[in-house]
Amino acid sequence: MEETKYQTPVLEGKHRNPEFAYTRHHTQEVVTENFLKYIKDDLLKLRVCGFPDVKKTEAKTKKAN
Repeated sequence: MEETKYQTPVLEGKHRNPEFAYTRHHTQEVVTENFLKYIKDDLLKLRVCGFPDVKKTEAKTKKAN
């Protein structure tokens, strides 16, 4: 329930199967009613970002025209 956001290093280039090699052990020292409600009712949020292959997108646009 901390406010810290954890992030992997940015991977350069193209990767079909990227390996983020990210590990983090989280420990909850005190388990309160609020914490139990949080893990029961809230979501674990993960976000993966990527960028389209610009050259392929441009080629498809030119081919369509």
